[in-house]
Amino acid sequence: MESGPFGRVVVFENFNGDSPHSVISRTASAARMETSFTFTREGGEVSCRMMLGGLFLASATAHSEKLAREAACRTAIERLKETSFTVQIKVPFVGGTSCIDRTFASSETGTDYRADLDVPIEEHNIGRKIMKLMGWTGGGLGKNQQGLEEPVRPNDVSVKRSGLGIKNARDFKQKVSNLLRDYCRGESKNDLVFSPEFTRDERKIIHELVQKYNLKSRSYGKGEDKRHIVVFKKINAQEIVEDLIKCGGETEKYILIPPSSA
Repeated sequence: MESGPFGRVVVFENFNGDSPHSVISRTASAARMETSFTFTREGGEVSCRMMLGGLFLASATAHSEKLAREAACRTAIERLKETSFTVQIKVPFVGGTSCIDRTFASSETGTDYRADLDVPIEEHNIGRKIMKLMGWTGGGLGKNQQGLEEPVRPNDVSVKRSGLGIKNARDFKQKVSNLLRDYCRGESKNDLVFSPEFTRDERKIIHELVQKYNLKSRSYGKGEDKRHIVVFKKINAQEIVEDLIKCGGETEKYILIPPSSA
């Protein structure tokens, strides 16, 4: 759907809730658009004027710049949802069938990188109902519900493993490069999850190689024994929406909500 100057913007928000400013920042980043905030003071009030992609989107007034900015972002989200799809992020990452560790650095179901998006959604699935009705109200998705913190992996997957056979830094780089290259060329929409077993120096190498293949990486977990890397492909907001529509509106990672004006 495309309506008005922001019709192709996709709103990205966490399933268990986050601040309006965080939602706007994530949404703008996915759309490759810049946000700007202008503040003016009058008496004891602060007014915030928000721009997205150089165009005015929302404004609000509060007792401080932070509160005014949050209020403006909240109004902006409401307006965007009128004409734009919303993608709710159920979990921060989905490991699928790819799991990387020191002993078995590449685990996958053969060489098939099919995404979980290819799995058809049942007829009773809420996502399918959403896309049929094009008018879901968002009931039952309150901020108190908690999303999973670990990757979602199928329980009935027959896994084949091929070890990296790490002998030295050069060999390590080559094996990881091959893995990232294959992942980049494949069609999988799942993320690659690297085990906390990797050392700090090895994680540094992984982060550097990720940039070479135009991928993105993030570290999760506190403490050296819990720190792990998640590698994922740079998202294209419209492709995510199209994929969600094809599979009925919901996957392990996302839920699609149509524009309220649909």
